[in-house]
Amino acid sequence: MKLNAVPQHAITHTVLGYPNPADEEARARNLSNDTQKTVLQSHNDHQAAEKKALPPHIESLLAQQQKIRKQIREYKEQLIDVKTRLDMDEKIKQSTLKHLTAHLTQLHLQLVSVSQALHDALKKSGINDLTQLVDLLS
Repeated sequence: MKLNAVPQHAITHTVLGYPNPADEEARARNLSNDTQKTVLQSHNDHQAAEKKALPPHIESLLAQQQKIRKQIREYKEQLIDVKTRLDMDEKIKQSTLKHLTAHLTQLHLQLVSVSQALHDALKKSGINDLTQLVDLLS
């Protein structure tokens, strides 16, 4: 049988009822990865359930908002590409830049409109708490 040596301060802390920092550290280390994964999965499931609890029209607005944001990113990339091209005729380049800028402006206006509609829909559904909004939209 193997005996483990226990430091004197650990005995004193245990006898007097003080928390032992070494024990706390050991408990934290003993929290297995499986337990951490389970806790994380439970948190993710809870967030997914909250997102599923959204009404279909809000889901639609969120999807539309993401689609518009993606289009804006794509048009910005095209705009940068056209600006940096050297092999284009200057008139064609200016015309293309004007067209892309106008379309980008329209997309920004659509994004503002959808965001406002989303805000109104969330307000009508009774979701006013900022932390709840962040959880639902993230």
